[in-house]
Amino acid sequence: MYEEMNVKYLIVNLKYSAYIKLQIALIFTCLVGAVLCYQFARGGDTWFFKNSWWLFIVAGILEAVESLIAIKKAKNDYDANMKQSVSEHQTE
Repeated sequence: MYEEMNVKYLIVNLKYSAYIKLQIALIFTCLVGAVLCYQFARGGDTWFFKNSWWLFIVAGILEAVESLIAIKKAKNDYDANMKQSVSEHQTE
């Protein structure tokens, strides 16, 4: 039912399936980056390299929360538009 729903991401409206694929790719990239930084960058000289692994984890979690909020908002908008279109067809 929600396949034709659009989800707003930054300034672009994406179809629901494309948005889900994008979010999975971004979260997976953050988790892979966390693992790689934990393995290779912990001995770095700067604060960022020493702590970059948990920054990637935080970014992945924030991306997941943002996607849940965006999907919930898009579903509410889609349901409201569907109800409105149904009521318009019933009054005609």
